[in-house]
Amino acid sequence: MSPRSCGPCYACCVHLGIEELQKWPDQSCKYLSGTNGPDKRCSIYASRPVACRHYQCLWLQGAFDPDLQPNKSGIIVSPYTTGADDIPSNVTCCTIHVCDSQKAGRLEDPESLLNRTISQLPPELINDIRIRWTKSTKVIRLFEGFVWMGKLLKGEGYEDLKFEIHEPPVGSFLIRTLCSK
Repeated sequence: MSPRSCGPCYACCVHLGIEELQKWPDQSCKYLSGTNGPDKRCSIYASRPVACRHYQCLWLQGAFDPDLQPNKSGIIVSPYTTGADDIPSNVTCCTIHVCDSQKAGRLEDPESLLNRTISQLPPELINDIRIRWTKSTKVIRLFEGFVWMGKLLKGEGYEDLKFEIHEPPVGSFLIRTLCSK
């Protein structure tokens, strides 16, 4: 994966929670002003919090096609590791934040940007995918080949994604099989 620059995209400044700034998900950051130009819209960019300095969505890390940049696709993909009991410690997970449903399209549409994004996930991230929609309590978890529907719950912190999953799974999924060349 090759690094990229954010350019005009500032979706993470709006759609992700930031503990250090006491900013909830889907709330525009109070420091988002555009005073530092079109590529650095943050008014405290030089002294921004550690969470902002270190955050890189998977698009920024080079994981997806160029046209899947969050501001163009309506989708932010955040990688993370977890210590949850049901996930082995060596598995990296990701949360797909659907920020703009019109751009992202529907999960049921195989041609949607959302499905293109899922199909381009790096192989090490395919064991646990959580999808959440802006301004919705709907959550979908793709885990161990099954599709689980769920409901977003109030988190314990600004960056906490807490949800409950409904039993039983509503379907199954298969992400492309990788072939060696």
